[in-house]
Amino acid sequence: MKLNHIIAIAIVIAILFFGFISQFVMLQVAGQKAEAHVGNFAPAATLFSDGTYRGEYKPFGFLTGARVEFEISDNSLSRFEIQKLHTTPGYGVKPRISARIDSTGALNFDAITGATISSYFTKAAIKNTLIRNQDDTAK
Repeated sequence: MKLNHIIAIAIVIAILFFGFISQFVMLQVAGQKAEAHVGNFAPAATLFSDGTYRGEYKPFGFLTGARVEFEISDNSLSRFEIQKLHTTPGYGVKPRISARIDSTGALNFDAITGATISSYFTKAAIKNTLIRNQDDTAK
């Protein structure tokens, strides 16, 4: 009986360990995809007409890495909100990225130390918003 408990506990620990490792690897790959997607993109509020914009970034096409909403008024950023951000729990990244953008009033920001992947997810969502906006105005 005792051996069965030890085996069951070992199996649970193995499943948790490999689940954590696979999630970590998936997040790293998603971060690399976001970084490649962002590239040298340096968004400016002047690229947008006045209005409210929403966009998101899905690194694998189904998992939302980031969803943002912002307002442009008189060629400047008047409001920015991260509605959803896939990140490591407990780091308090959303407020740090939002505060960085709010303090500069610019959509372009340097990645936050310790939140590089989340920063790239946010930048990729901003880029997708611009791409979608350009596509909509071209129609």
